[in-house]
Amino acid sequence: IIGEVGLGAEVRRVNQIQARVKEAQNLGFKSCILPESNLNEIKKEFSGLKIELIGVKTVSEALKYVLDERR
Repeated sequence: IIGEVGLGAEVRRVNQIQARVKEAQNLGFKSCILPESNLNEIKKEFSGLKIELIGVKTVSEALKYVLDERR
């Protein structure tokens, strides 16, 4: 999970998202939860990523994804 959490539980965009996601992929992670505001940026720049990207706006959205037993 990558992002900065605000006082209202919003997940804020972060700098150097490309490097962070590439490193997660290099470390063997299969998916990455990141701020939705960073999602379009990374999709434009890296079309060849082999890691699933999940964009979220709030901590609640991130937790729903993480706690989903069907994954």
